[in-house]
Amino acid sequence: MFDAAASRDFEIEGTKIVEYRGYGGDVTIPDGITEIGEYAFCECNGLTSVYLPDSIIAIGFCAFEYCPSLSRVYVPDLTSWLTRNIAGREYLPLKDFYSDGELVEDVLITGIEELPDGAFYECQSLKSVRLSDDVKAIGRWAFHWCFNLESVSFSENMRIIGKGAFSHCSNNLLLHVPDLTLWVTEKIEGREEIPEYRLIVKDALVENAMIEATAENIDDEALYGCTSLRTLRFKEGVKTLGRYSFANCRNLEAVYLPGSLTSLGYRPFADCNNLRAVHVPDVAKWLSSPIKGRISLELSDFYEGDTLVEDLTIGPEVTEIPEWAFFKCRSLKTVRIAQGITRVGTSAFCRCCALESVTLPESLTEIADSAFYGCTGLKGVRLPDSVNVIGQEAFDPACELTGAMAEAYKKAEDERIRKEEAEDHFYSEEYDYYERGENWRSKNS
Repeated sequence: MFDAAASRDFEIEGTKIVEYRGYGGDVTIPDGITEIGEYAFCECNGLTSVYLPDSIIAIGFCAFEYCPSLSRVYVPDLTSWLTRNIAGREYLPLKDFYSDGELVEDVLITGIEELPDGAFYECQSLKSVRLSDDVKAIGRWAFHWCFNLESVSFSENMRIIGKGAFSHCSNNLLLHVPDLTLWVTEKIEGREEIPEYRLIVKDALVENAMIEATAENIDDEALYGCTSLRTLRFKEGVKTLGRYSFANCRNLEAVYLPGSLTSLGYRPFADCNNLRAVHVPDVAKWLSSPIKGRISLELSDFYEGDTLVEDLTIGPEVTEIPEWAFFKCRSLKTVRIAQGITRVGTSAFCRCCALESVTLPESLTEIADSAFYGCTGLKGVRLPDSVNVIGQEAFDPACELTGAMAEAYKKAEDERIRKEEAEDHFYSEEYDYYERGENWRSKNS
């Protein structure tokens, strides 16, 4: 079935190579072989290159493990390599990859809907990839360890990016997309599998992005890991920001939110460590709008338009201050809450570390949990007589309270802390007995 001279270095069962017995160098897999077995070339120190025939449909687990000199892989035709159903591509590191004798560096992929798993696994020669309109999905580990890959071009038809598809690629990867608004709104699974990249739209680097009004709902992980982004603006009409939509944009410095915003997904700006400024067009509208998920937004320096919000008067156009309204706002120094407002929501001013002065109105009846917790600069607050509900940890322990409810709140907090400490002691003591193999309950019953 196989040429005897070509096959003498292999143990072959049917059309499967079970073991390679040669000394390495440049090895050609005989035509007709369909499978390379598990560990077949494992620890072959002298192996420098492999020529694979088009008949290969399976590569076994660790087939080429610990082959330190393997630096070149040859296939007759790249299209055939990408379109054939080959199991275990990820067990063959492509290194310098050749198709029809030509080094694979710049590739246009067309004529297939899905790039297979491990298609260019550890291909070190690959520098740029253009995916045509035909390509809708990228398989798992497709470009894993392609650390010389500099540029990838997507079409607007992309829908799935598989697990680890771009893991351990270059941190300077350029990602080309045809249209920013389409890119951030289309439902694309696995965007976060591109860990870091610089975004290119119509040959221009995206640093100052404007999201158009037609992008009503921003997709989850829309620009996750985009390192070129520095400022981000939304036109009126954008309503929702998806989960992690702009997370890990580590150079993002300023965000301009629209007045049309109604919902924030989970941590849309997570790990944007340089984000210093959040702008809204109107503070009163920011407070009166029923925005879901405010907890996911840390305000940093907060601006109304381009004016830094430091001294704030909250007028009667709102009846209550919503939950997490000014969470971690670093610019806020004084707050005056107007008559007519009845409630300060949960964590509304939580961790506003620069806040020094708060004036509460006689119409106020409730201050919810953690409303002013972590406001370490707030030294004293007078509680109006109208307040009849104060939640747990509503104020930082260092804040001195006066007013009718002050003493009752302090006693309630002292009792809560005492109970928590007692419970902590109980479980700690029980754990100590458990560690010694003793039964705490039997000793204390």
